[in-house]
Amino acid sequence: MRAIGYRKVLDGRRSESDYHHGRFATPSLTADYMAGKVLPYLTDGGVCLDPAAGGGAFLAALRRAGLPRDRIHALEVDPHAAQGLGALAGHVSVGDFLLGEAPRRYRAIIGNPPYQSHECAAIRANRAELERRYGRGSLGNLYCLFTLAALDALEEGGVLCFLLLDSFLTTNSYQPFRRLLLERTSIREVLLAPRSLFRPQGADVRTAILTLEKRGHFFGSAGLLISTVDRVACEEEYGRAPSEWVPQAEWQADPCRRFLVAVPAALARPVTHAQRTIGSVFEGGTGISTGNDRRFLRPASEVPQEDGWVPFYKNPSRPYHSPPGSYIHQDWQAGVMESKTYLARNRGCFFQEGIACSSMGVPFRACHMPAGCLFGVNTCLFHEDRTTLLAGLAYLNSSLAEYWVRAVLNRTNMVTARYVKALPWPSWSTKTLSQLAREAASARDGLKAGTDVDLVAVRRRVDDLVFPAFGLGGHTAVALRGRVESFCAHILDRL
Repeated sequence: MRAIGYRKVLDGRRSESDYHHGRFATPSLTADYMAGKVLPYLTDGGVCLDPAAGGGAFLAALRRAGLPRDRIHALEVDPHAAQGLGALAGHVSVGDFLLGEAPRRYRAIIGNPPYQSHECAAIRANRAELERRYGRGSLGNLYCLFTLAALDALEEGGVLCFLLLDSFLTTNSYQPFRRLLLERTSIREVLLAPRSLFRPQGADVRTAILTLEKRGHFFGSAGLLISTVDRVACEEEYGRAPSEWVPQAEWQADPCRRFLVAVPAALARPVTHAQRTIGSVFEGGTGISTGNDRRFLRPASEVPQEDGWVPFYKNPSRPYHSPPGSYIHQDWQAGVMESKTYLARNRGCFFQEGIACSSMGVPFRACHMPAGCLFGVNTCLFHEDRTTLLAGLAYLNSSLAEYWVRAVLNRTNMVTARYVKALPWPSWSTKTLSQLAREAASARDGLKAGTDVDLVAVRRRVDDLVFPAFGLGGHTAVALRGRVESFCAHILDRL
């Protein structure tokens, strides 16, 4: 069996290869905050383990907090890195936390496990054994495996505090991982760490600090409350930022088991308990994946004058009207014949008038796609009724839709069709549907003509129609709307 190459560097020294292997040095204030989370569980004895100790940042934090050296254990897969840990930990082992022998039971486990996806060599080389030990649903990322291995190594009632990528919070592929956590643990706190935490190391990754207690299987969650802390601006805000308490049962009641941090129940439930979704009303989804854009796509400046090249909507950057960034030959079937990696889905929607949604980046946008175009792997939606189509365009550019897509459905930078199609679709009145359609048409036509369109004012008018349709109108919903608008206005920092 091949050892997993996932050595973490935690002391600030970082080679160029560390970025590509998911290794990030944990800043000392973050390590200190996390040490403070586990210390209350160690007042009457017990030992704390760092299972990917690297340079020893957490070991040093535990020592600064007063934990005796003999009650600190370190495990490190790299023998060279482990040599310098003896001054901080009473027991240092060299070994593989995921594939080695089961360690002793610990009262507390702390760390910053490596971030590598299910496609990394470490998982591919050991997939069968990792599935046998931790289950098929655990292979989304190395940090998932480390978390489940840590739960196995904890005593009943023990505490785990890990710094993880926040991709597990809402993404559909991590649902089995979230379900296991909800079933086996009492989640104590989920704090969204600063966006700038790893930028000095050249990495713009979003992370969360997860603190939980181990419980028996299916122990029940009645009465358990989770402290959720919204994205803090800097490490100095640890312990000062306000907490919002969420019943763990509320996360378990969501069919997707999403960990919704700082999302009030009144804003979450229209999505988590949607009676009807936009995907059940509109046709479409993804379109053409060329497998080689350089070969099959052309920028507008290079499109030949002769007929045969049509606009290709891939990832619109502006709402309502966004010129296509590329063109593709209208004979798309030739691409299917020429290349095995050229895939075409939802062919019945090709060349129809529709809505093209953004798929990459943080802000979420939707633009009108005229008839006669083709589209890529971004979400594109279609409806035979033009009023409904334009109303959908306005709705998708509302603050509420952007908030739901980014704060509830998917906090990562890749928004695929399954997330957009999960947006709730209310029972609009005929009047509201027409008003939304007029707003969308007016904004689209103005932008297309090159006139000065106040998109802030357009969004405000659209929001005035969208919020009440979901029961979020009137004085009681003023604070909720303000919260949504604030999130969207500062989305690059808040996500």
